[in-house]
Amino acid sequence: MNENKQGLKYCSVVALLSLLLLLLGAIFYYRERALFSDAAYIAFNTVNNGKFYIQELRFGSFITQGVPLIMGKLHFSIQAILLAYSASFNLFFLFIAVLLVVMRRFDFAVLMGLYYFLFVSASYFWTNNEIHQAVAWMFLFFGTTIYLGNKKVSFPLQLIAFIPLASITVFTHFLVTVPCTFLWVYLVLGKANWPFSRKQTIILSTVLAILVLVKFILSIMQPYDGSHLQDPTHATLRDLLSTFSNPLVTGFLKGCITNYWITTLVYATSIIALIQTRKFKLLSWVLACTLAYIVAMKLTFGGYKDVPLFYIESEWASLAIVVASPFVFSFLPRIKPYKAVLVLVLVIAVRLAYILNAAPEFEERTRFKERILAQMEKKNITKLALADSSLNEKYPGAWSLPDETILLSALRGDKPQKVFLLAGTDIEGQLRDAGNRDMIDCYWHISPAHMHVFYFSVDTTKPYEIMTTGELFK
Repeated sequence: MNENKQGLKYCSVVALLSLLLLLLGAIFYYRERALFSDAAYIAFNTVNNGKFYIQELRFGSFITQGVPLIMGKLHFSIQAILLAYSASFNLFFLFIAVLLVVMRRFDFAVLMGLYYFLFVSASYFWTNNEIHQAVAWMFLFFGTTIYLGNKKVSFPLQLIAFIPLASITVFTHFLVTVPCTFLWVYLVLGKANWPFSRKQTIILSTVLAILVLVKFILSIMQPYDGSHLQDPTHATLRDLLSTFSNPLVTGFLKGCITNYWITTLVYATSIIALIQTRKFKLLSWVLACTLAYIVAMKLTFGGYKDVPLFYIESEWASLAIVVASPFVFSFLPRIKPYKAVLVLVLVIAVRLAYILNAAPEFEERTRFKERILAQMEKKNITKLALADSSLNEKYPGAWSLPDETILLSALRGDKPQKVFLLAGTDIEGQLRDAGNRDMIDCYWHISPAHMHVFYFSVDTTKPYEIMTTGELFK
């Protein structure tokens, strides 16, 4: 094994260990992650309904949803289910990285590891954005495709593996089409270790392009993805030219100095490495994709105000593939193995510090819910609507509080469980419709008849009470 390959092999060990650390963190912070936002929504509905709860045709999410689904059917405790659900995301990521190392795609394992760090701090606690699962599927797709190509497996058999892996990648989240397209073209342009002939490359590229097109058409018809694709598909020249004056973009660029500064250094190193190795086609592709990604983000989210960091980070995260690809493929192999390891350890350590620095916000959110539930118990309140608009600003993503609180109450061992939500402008009508029996969920009411009796029950003798936080703690 030459020194360049050896260096990447050592770096892949660092990547695996870093993903292992994230897995351990997922176990330690399981309440902050599994009882937050979409994760609580999916966990509650999966366990309560006893079936997959796939949203927006994001089929690849079955890999993590299967954990609460199966454990619920086997009547594991709520604590075990939530802990395993939080861990399942990072266990999946680690498992794919291990497979990449087994396939001797050390470079992919390193690049994949960097994805889960470079633009991550608060988003570590928002587990259920399917883009992170889609990226893991993407690396399995790339690793398997090139592995089979290098092994000279017959092309028809390669297609049998290529099509389902490409499909599950693309369909897990529309956003993955961006890093997937970038990396595909990057590898084709780079030519090194590309095992396919020109004809085979054209066939595979066509299949991938068709899948992306199908996903795009289907996404436009979905309520959530369709709304986010509306602005990018109806952009004007004025919209494009105002990109770098938009608060979302200027905030991100500021973050590249204050939060993601080590990522900025990785990007600068990538650019320099491409210039030094005279890979100008790749340089042009990286710069073009960087600009295109920033413009796309502005068009998609530039009209939103006060987007929570945990949310917008997950949307920026795929840019890490563009940022780090030359760093992994061109820079790390050109330096001594021990230096490559030290550089990678430094990058991971810095980003890990920012993830840990984000934890107190989510720990406080958990303590807030615990304090409310404890005070509800003290005052013999089982269902509560908190009329306090300031809580929406203090605890973003509060739409999921009904699911978060019934799970936390079940975790506490309450019988029946206590639930609360933040009162909106239509709360009077909601409470009237719910009456004494129904639980007001995130988007609808749930009657006791539709509760999983082994896990959940709500008080059917009392209606929701409306009060301010001050009145609750009086």
